[in-house]
Amino acid sequence: MNANVAAFLAMIRDAEGTADEPDPYRVVYSYEHVIEDMSDHPVFTGEWLGAPFGNGISTAAGAYQFLVKTWRALKRRGVVCDFSPESQDAAAIELIRGRRALEAVEQGDLRKALNRVSWEWASLPPSRYGQPQRTYAWCEIRFVHHGGVLREA
Repeated sequence: MNANVAAFLAMIRDAEGTADEPDPYRVVYSYEHVIEDMSDHPVFTGEWLGAPFGNGISTAAGAYQFLVKTWRALKRRGVVCDFSPESQDAAAIELIRGRRALEAVEQGDLRKALNRVSWEWASLPPSRYGQPQRTYAWCEIRFVHHGGVLREA
């Protein structure tokens, strides 16, 4: 895997808040449960009663907090077959590719990539969904921390 792609995936896990969990690939929204069966998306509706945004209910799961509808669409297309870490990484890369941002990630054009993939991950700037978001500067620091190389201006 391209080093910038690996760094970008790690940055997304950081932004989504799963990176600090013992196993980010087994996290469900609300962080109250652990996914035990990795054969498919758990379709668990997590509730976060203290959520400062939205209604506090979501099917987001895994390292990249995939919604079940997104996961099912990727599964129908044959992108994934289970909910393993490898499938979750492949799914995240496919979402990046689908937003026409993979080349920008590979080239280290972080701002361009973030502008495109923020439609998939609300935690990334510029947030499209009114949820708390990270800043471009924060994303840049995390991307570089994980071994990403930024394109020279």
